[in-house]
Amino acid sequence: MNNLKKLKEKKYELIDQMENLTKDIEMFNSTKFDEMKNELEDINAKISEFENNSTTIQNIRKDSGNKMKLKDMLLNNKSVDLSKINNEGEMIRQDHDAVIKETYEATIEKKVEEECLMYGLVRKIHTASPHNIPIQAEKLDKFLNVKELAEYQKAMPTFDNVVLGAEKYGLLVVLSEELIADSGYNLEGEIQEQLVEAFARTMEGLIINGDVANGVEGLLMAEGPEVVGEGIDYDGLVDMIFEMPKAMRKDAIFVCNERFVKDVMKLKDAHERPLWEVNLNDDGFDGKILGHPVVITPEMAEGNVPAMFVNLQKAMVVGVRKGMELKKSNEVLFLQDAVALKANCRVDAKILNPDAVVKFRVQA
Repeated sequence: MNNLKKLKEKKYELIDQMENLTKDIEMFNSTKFDEMKNELEDINAKISEFENNSTTIQNIRKDSGNKMKLKDMLLNNKSVDLSKINNEGEMIRQDHDAVIKETYEATIEKKVEEECLMYGLVRKIHTASPHNIPIQAEKLDKFLNVKELAEYQKAMPTFDNVVLGAEKYGLLVVLSEELIADSGYNLEGEIQEQLVEAFARTMEGLIINGDVANGVEGLLMAEGPEVVGEGIDYDGLVDMIFEMPKAMRKDAIFVCNERFVKDVMKLKDAHERPLWEVNLNDDGFDGKILGHPVVITPEMAEGNVPAMFVNLQKAMVVGVRKGMELKKSNEVLFLQDAVALKANCRVDAKILNPDAVVKFRVQA
């Protein structure tokens, strides 16, 4: 700044001297005037360069403010909307970045589908709306004759709708202060990994058991068909499959606990071939029973329903509200030199068609 001041003072001094030279034609010295003119042009160029660099620095600072890192926002106790930052932890600009860069929240949801197969298969509604959302439970599966369609439209008010709420769930991501202070540590990656694991476990629990206190419905709450027996056998498995309407069977899967799978592994068909099929496809399923994929879940460890045959796309809908939030908590773990990040998400689940859930119930 002092250099700029000196340049401007020199500039005005030269201008005064040049004006004095032009006042008296007899004293005018063209050589000296040209030297002063060249020096003035040189000073003007330096001043212009200095001011341009200052403007560039201000623009960089402005852009940096728009691209504030996730780490900086958390340490500054800001609440971060994960739908508005990218996977590098930078704020996404509203003009075009959202088109070419996937959001942090979207990546979490994709990875959750890989971590929790049931979440990947179930019907999902993603919305930023904070309001309750009515969803038509029964949808037309084919085009109808116009006359039939008119009758259908008249009857539509009698068709059941389900309403998706936005129940709030949260967790804590715990990190040491040393790791947060380490500039080489991938803080964004660590937070994302923990959120994916926690969200996957949360959704698996809600899809199976629901949350009665908060109105979230799970598959075990569906009042659909049941097959009852003291233990599972070949006939019982066949009965489970055929209790479901034919149109839904193609995409249906078995959801069960390990005890049920252990019993199935001991079964053989009339040709002494095992009913349990090892899954050779790299699709994440645990195996197959009579050609249908199997998901083994610890959420069905308790109770007298060890297995279900379910078409998840038809059975239920899960509502996920965009705008998962993350904020640093200063109170938790203060004495342990650790930092807790509080994450909040809003979800709901509702049964659409109970006929798409066939339970195997152990006879009491």
